Amino acid sequence: MQELHDLKDEDLQGLAPEAVAAPAQQILQRLRRQDSEIKFKDAKIEKITLQLARLKAWRFGVKAEAMTAEQRRLLEDTG
Repeated sequence: MQELHDLKDEDLQGLAPEAVAAPAQQILQRLRRQDSEIKFKDAKIEKITLQLARLKAWRFGVKAEAMTAEQRRLLEDTG
């Protein structure tokens, strides 16, 4: 049997339904497995993205940007 990516429309003409059933079933199983893998990876990416946002907020949040008294005095002196 030919590889799936080598098939052309003409190759499928006149095939009996029994000849198409097994390859079609394999394709459906592969698509379902790939769909599950994509959903899992999307969920993992979303989890990591949220963790990164939390870390950025913790690292660069308001408290991290607060000026010390010395910094405030220097800023007032330049103004």
